[in-house]
Amino acid sequence: HRPQRFQRVCPLLVQTSRGLRCAADTAEVRPFWGRALRYAGVASGCAYLAATLGVYAYLKGIGYRVRPVDIVWPPHWSRIASAQSGFFLEQSHRAFDQGQTQAGLLALANAYEADPGNYAAAIETAMNNETGNPLAADKIFARTLATHPEHNAETAWAWFRCLLAREDYRQIRALASSELGLDTAHAGQWMRALVTSSRRLASPVALEAVQRNPRMAAWQPLLSAEIAFEDGRLDAYRAQLRQPWPDSTPPYGVSYRLSHLIDEGQTFEALDDLERMGKRLDPTDRILIRLKGLAVVGTTLRREREIRTLFDGALSLPLVEVVAAHLIAYPDSQSLHAVYTTLSSKSPDITAASAPAWLALFCAAGVARDRPLLDAMGARLRASPLEPGRVIAGTRDFFLGETAERKIATLLPYLPLDIEVEYALLLQPTPVVPTSP
Repeated sequence: HRPQRFQRVCPLLVQTSRGLRCAADTAEVRPFWGRALRYAGVASGCAYLAATLGVYAYLKGIGYRVRPVDIVWPPHWSRIASAQSGFFLEQSHRAFDQGQTQAGLLALANAYEADPGNYAAAIETAMNNETGNPLAADKIFARTLATHPEHNAETAWAWFRCLLAREDYRQIRALASSELGLDTAHAGQWMRALVTSSRRLASPVALEAVQRNPRMAAWQPLLSAEIAFEDGRLDAYRAQLRQPWPDSTPPYGVSYRLSHLIDEGQTFEALDDLERMGKRLDPTDRILIRLKGLAVVGTTLRREREIRTLFDGALSLPLVEVVAAHLIAYPDSQSLHAVYTTLSSKSPDITAASAPAWLALFCAAGVARDRPLLDAMGARLRASPLEPGRVIAGTRDFFLGETAERKIATLLPYLPLDIEVEYALLLQPTPVVPTSP
């Protein structure tokens, strides 16, 4: 109904008294496809731009963190999935903060599904799958290790903590063997994990493989001692412990030697060496070895005084966890109550920062079978909004033998405990087993 518009793509068309006519002779008529394509391209581009900007406005209104170029420019479309993943991740955080666990888990699952490459979503999804679907958690951790090498150390450590909580020593052994060569900054942690898993599996195969690695020369005294122990060559093991180890021995190697000397009855020798070599150790290891030595030689009053002295100044919550780990391994009622009195007077409110210390001491009271203290601490923990009451009640019942559950590992995924506390609960020569009702 408006034929003159065709002039835009056919300039030969002219207006005459008889209407639109072609200005060229029939033989000279030719097409103008370039003009037609330009007009079609401009029209299509405008329509595309309008549509994509509409999509951008919609996504931005929902809360997606996208830029106009991410919607308009096709090579950037992959960023939409990342923005979608980030949107769902923020939704999950809000839901968890409001106590809406199911909504939080659903949003977290959507975040990971939208973009498996989102590191934060992957780690949080793996850790939230740990209790309900550990096989899925392991797959996500393994995939994340492979796809995010820049986060190797933190991913491996998060996975290890999950594996330790459920006592999966085979996977711990494999992970520790791998990380020893990759994460040199935390080699002591991984050597400890490797030694622990090898003992639990009663097999020194992984240790022997590490011993053959020329890059592990600094660990040779420890490896020789541990392999001899696991092979049943106890005389060689004890001889290795008694002889001086090189100054190049890493801090965990020094800690291993002193701790095992105490286990072998050489407590005073170990404490003497601790005085000489203590500066080479982490403060946590120094405290644990000294308290262990005092506990083994039976100087109860001296140990209690030592513990009270540790808390003379300002309260250190990590120190509470360290002492709680010791009291789990070597229970002492007087020391336990002294630490509880200090904690309840200097940190009466249970906050996100202090909850791990309270839980560690709660577990120490459980190992000591101190029902009044368990009940008192349990009431305070249940009154806190940070910890689910049923977890506290279940932990209390476990220690008092009032539940059918026989392994502390079942409860550990629900308790945010320090690594030393977990080791103390899981890896003592006599594991924590509740008394019969």
